Amino acid sequence: MRQGPGTEQNLHLEIGGRSFLVRISAPLSGMKALLTPEFERGECFRLPVMPEAAVRERYLLGEAATADGHLRFDLGKALQDKGIQLPHLRLTVLTLGNTSNTGYRLAGGEGCNPAGAFVEVGEPRLLGRD
Repeated sequence: MRQGPGTEQNLHLEIGGRSFLVRISAPLSGMKALLTPEFERGECFRLPVMPEAAVRERYLLGEAATADGHLRFDLGKALQDKGIQLPHLRLTVLTLGNTSNTGYRLAGGEGCNPAGAFVEVGEPRLLGRD
């Protein structure tokens, strides 16, 4: 994965039927939803803003940065740290995007990303632990 300067996005996941978030570069403030089926409830503008503390406590698994074109994050450890049992969990959704309305940038149509922002994503590879 490679992203251009100023690009703001996070990784939205559905694991075991639950929504989670890995912060990459987008704000966690001003969020009304995650980009997972659990949050597909119609018009987002009518949803209340989730307090950032609630986003961090309920959905955030951690933060990751891209290095050498790779995004590396230990999902198993992050889930265990949240007290979630691993044996039969299934990862069903991976979505890159930004749902922060901080400064009303999304509502204004700017999408929080400047002109020329880009993201290049290759085939995801999920690796087991050594």
